[in-house]
Amino acid sequence: MGRWGWRGGFLAGLMVLGLSWGAIASGTVWAAEGAEELAIAVRQSVAVERWEPVLAEDLWGRLGRSRRIFLGEVHNRESDRDLQIAVIHRLFQQSVETGENFAIGVEMVQQQFQPVVDQYLTGEIDEGALRLGIEFDDRWGYDWPSALRLFRWARDHRVPVVALSAPTETWRKVVAGGFGALEPEDGRWLPTDGLGEPSPAWLDWLGEIYDQSHRDLGNRAGFERFWQVQHLWDGAMAAAMARQFDRWGGDRGGRMAVIVGRGHVIYGYGLPTWTARLFGSAGADPDQTDQSAQTVLLLAADGEESIPWRGDRAPGDFVLSPAPMEP
Repeated sequence: MGRWGWRGGFLAGLMVLGLSWGAIASGTVWAAEGAEELAIAVRQSVAVERWEPVLAEDLWGRLGRSRRIFLGEVHNRESDRDLQIAVIHRLFQQSVETGENFAIGVEMVQQQFQPVVDQYLTGEIDEGALRLGIEFDDRWGYDWPSALRLFRWARDHRVPVVALSAPTETWRKVVAGGFGALEPEDGRWLPTDGLGEPSPAWLDWLGEIYDQSHRDLGNRAGFERFWQVQHLWDGAMAAAMARQFDRWGGDRGGRMAVIVGRGHVIYGYGLPTWTARLFGSAGADPDQTDQSAQTVLLLAADGEESIPWRGDRAPGDFVLSPAPMEP
């Protein structure tokens, strides 16, 4: 979520969803082949609290079958941008080989600014106009040169970039008055069937995040607004993704790499659960997703960083980090 949008109050805790848990446990990594001059170390979840190195061909084979590839980032970490561009470059190459549509979805841009992004990608405006036009500094606020690297790559390779986030004006209504404060015009950014009910497992996890961020309060007085804003945020991103796939002719019409904060995809909660519902690939359990349709990649700063499991639930399908230099 945007850096400057959460100043003060109980909403400050949502910043956790895009930031790092830090180094928690060590794990062995294997130096896989690189894409666009970056070597990547890959680990795959195999059992509770256990990861094992996997071959590059296994990773790319899995991603080649996925319609939606979520790259869970730490917003303020440049090594994550390196990993993203390397992975996206390889996914783009796969799509060129198969003749599939390919796009990049980004949390950092709000949906109403899609025309501005399109104008930059087609060369109608320059980088300065892009920054001003998407109101980057006010609505996102992280490092612009880092974000620009991604936009430049997309422009140079003629790959569409899809703005995913709900407008600030929309989620602020929920902050003030809950879902009941939303107006008809806000529906254009959200799933056509509405927001529905969140899963109990996701609420339990989000409650833990909220409690960690509000120890001084000693209560959950603001938790309802907290989860409602988060539920809307994820639902809006899923809806924007679904509209792009509709333009392609359905779920099999293309592939999308989705760059969002870690907290929006970890454990398969949030955005992966939302998209599974919208694309009709969820099972009876709303927390389960069709693993052939989408893959969650968590980006790590190095091989020593790990992310805690939740019971027997893996944080993601793969963890990627920059591979160590060969001696």
